[in-house]
Amino acid sequence: MAPETPNPIPSYSQIACVGAGISAIALGATLRRWHQIDDIRFFERHDDCGGTWHISSYPGCACDVPSALYSFSFAPNPRWTKLMPSNKEIKAYQQDVADTYGLREKMKRRKQIEAYMRKTAPEKYHDILIPDFEVGCKRRVFDCGYLDSLHKENTLLTDAKILEIVPEGIKTSNGLIPADVIVLATGFDTSYVLPGITVHGRNNTTVAEH
Repeated sequence: MAPETPNPIPSYSQIACVGAGISAIALGATLRRWHQIDDIRFFERHDDCGGTWHISSYPGCACDVPSALYSFSFAPNPRWTKLMPSNKEIKAYQQDVADTYGLREKMKRRKQIEAYMRKTAPEKYHDILIPDFEVGCKRRVFDCGYLDSLHKENTLLTDAKILEIVPEGIKTSNGLIPADVIVLATGFDTSYVLPGITVHGRNNTTVAEH
């Protein structure tokens, strides 16, 4: 019998930063300058750092703040070519600072994150797991074994529309899913209090109205 493959040791960083824009670059550089901390990992949804200045590329895109003020105090830039720098100049400046402090090598970009998900999760679930919308208030998945659990035979992940609850289980747009127990766990609505019941108080005012 082949030996079981041991679970990989999860990566760990002292500090995690979501995003790799100008504030993230300032954070990474400051931690290193002031506290000698370089154990940080950045998670960026785009394919490079720079935030707004990496994303924005329309004609004439530039800063409306003088270049001397749109610089890190610890990294003055004598190479600005104009008072109001272009997006390309700002992006190059930010990336130069990131390289100076060794930050870009600590960045996990969208392609890397998607590659990890595709490698870890079952292939049949790739389309469901990789969203095509902004993060907003959606629940984030931090893995911790979640993707590995999708390989189990008693686990099924689906985004099929629920049509009806029947004695045999759940009837969906893709067919029947047998179930003995159904747990409704679809999130919460912060604007609606005590769903399913109506509580009246003084002057016949309901909790929701109050």
